[in-house]
Amino acid sequence: MNLSGITDADYTLTVTNGANGGGSEVWARAVTSQRYGDGAGSLAYVGTCDASTGVNTVKLELTALRDVNGVVPVGSYMNPTPILREATCVDDRDVAVTFDITLARRADQGFFDVAVQFRDIFCSAKLDCQTAGGGDLELLHNADGARDMTVVLGFACTGSLSGTTYLYMDDLVIDCAGQASDVRVAPTGLGNVTPTANPGDYLFGAAVYRGVEGFAGKAYWNVSLGLDASHFKTNGACTLTTRATASAEPFPQEAGGFPLPPGTVYPVIDWQVTLSDGLDPDGRRVCTTHQVDGDDGAVATHYLGYLPLLNGFTWGATPVYFRHRFQPTHPSSANGQVLSAGAPICNPGCDHGVCVAQGLDNVCVCDGTGYGDSTCSTPLCDAACENGGRCDLPNHCDCAGTGYGGATCTVDVDECATGNGGCDANAACANTIGGRTCACDPGFAGDGLSCVACADGEVQPASGQLACAVCPEGSYDDGSEVCATCPAGEVQPDPGQIACVACPAGFIDDDTEVCAACPAGSVQPSAGQTACSVCAAGTYADGTEVCAGCAVGSVQPTAGQTSCTACPPGRFDDGDEVCGSCAAGSVKPGAGAGSCTACLAGTYDDGTEVCAGCAVGSVQPTAGQTSCTACPPGWFDDGDEVCGS
Repeated sequence: MNLSGITDADYTLTVTNGANGGGSEVWARAVTSQRYGDGAGSLAYVGTCDASTGVNTVKLELTALRDVNGVVPVGSYMNPTPILREATCVDDRDVAVTFDITLARRADQGFFDVAVQFRDIFCSAKLDCQTAGGGDLELLHNADGARDMTVVLGFACTGSLSGTTYLYMDDLVIDCAGQASDVRVAPTGLGNVTPTANPGDYLFGAAVYRGVEGFAGKAYWNVSLGLDASHFKTNGACTLTTRATASAEPFPQEAGGFPLPPGTVYPVIDWQVTLSDGLDPDGRRVCTTHQVDGDDGAVATHYLGYLPLLNGFTWGATPVYFRHRFQPTHPSSANGQVLSAGAPICNPGCDHGVCVAQGLDNVCVCDGTGYGDSTCSTPLCDAACENGGRCDLPNHCDCAGTGYGGATCTVDVDECATGNGGCDANAACANTIGGRTCACDPGFAGDGLSCVACADGEVQPASGQLACAVCPEGSYDDGSEVCATCPAGEVQPDPGQIACVACPAGFIDDDTEVCAACPAGSVQPSAGQTACSVCAAGTYADGTEVCAGCAVGSVQPTAGQTSCTACPPGRFDDGDEVCGSCAAGSVKPGAGAGSCTACLAGTYDDGTEVCAGCAVGSVQPTAGQTSCTACPPGWFDDGDEVCGS
């Protein structure tokens, strides 16, 4: 690297004993261009390597640039480092590792202020013929296989970091005084190329390099020319000329080339470098190292432009064309696309076919490519893709997602044969022509791709349903995916339950899903019943769910009662649930007795439910009487209920 205005460059060199930066660090050293080079960026350093591992990696990092004002601000240039280069380390031998850095800087090193685009494009350009020490730059291999004298033309530009930078370049033309025609190299190939014209065998070879550097938007287009020094004398003085520029948007493609935008003044880099002088005795190389806008003016920025009509300004009246355009990223090639004037140009370009002239129009001819449409970008299938298949490559149908397979998507695919067809594990997959259906199993609900088990208290007896049904009141989920009705004697007042509840003793299931209490006078000693028992006559409901018999002396002639009635004085329980009256001569002085008592001899039933004793002078020798008999005159009561004389 040799930069105008730079007084020093700081680097860090690191050597590791593995490929691609791997392995262990052998050594690392901070070095400067002032101490080890020319002060303008170039340097040479000799260090050790590890021969035991064979391949070593040298890493170069540019850490600072300096000029007369001190450290150059980092934001004023684009740093392409760190750069890695592998080399094989050999015992007791020197191995050269060369880094050639092209640096894009603000200032005058290829900075374009392009008014028409309203943005900045940074470009660097150079032409190198010699090493930092002044010797021949030797890169390309001559016919004998040895590296020989080489000229390197470098051109690199950066536009938007997120967009595309288009590069434009004319043929490289070498005008030699000793030849009637020019040497010409078209920069359209890639790698080693054959010169378009090479009178006087001035060149032994040529190579073209182009691509995108490590960050987006930066494209480069470099050309190496191998100079055959043995023909310098016969060719006379030889001067290389070409020009290049860049844009963020592509210039329109026309038959004459790629014109600068009309009505603008546009920056263009011109190369006009004398390579050799042809002087005695054998001619010599006179080109050295030529940076853009350097003092020698060999590589310089000029502003060109034109208007559609003649005008009073300095611009020309005719278009300014460039012969070739490089688009770094293009679907036709991983190496981008180069279009050239002098041949039909299609706009937009042909993705896979070739551009040919048809009358006044240029069209893409797609014959034999397997692609069609106006830009040869649509793949063609001889047999149409059926059932929604898509022709994604020439004669290839993409059947993904159609349910079909085969060359033209006509063979039904049994999706269910693999992974249950993508259906849920609790779903049934059914193959259909061109597809499949998924149905959730009974007891599950969903769309078939996702099935959820019915919750407790919910059922789904059918397959392929979206929802489960909640068991209503009076039923329950019995586990068989049916809402079973509660058994007789059991109730369930709430929906969504898994069991019913038996009515307790004293209550019955009355079909209202509520356990109703037995009515008064009725009993139900058992749980889970649907009816109560009415207590019969002679019994009563005593609150213990038992019909108790009436106590002695009590009666209950009516069924369904909660108590019995005690017979009043003078009446008794006759066993027919009726309180009968005491017979004459019998008494029942208290309530609740079960029978009447006959008055004894010497007493009588006086109607007050008391057996009254006979009055003095009266007798009653017989029991169960209602009166006594007075002794007649001359007779007396002898105390034995006999009237004595």
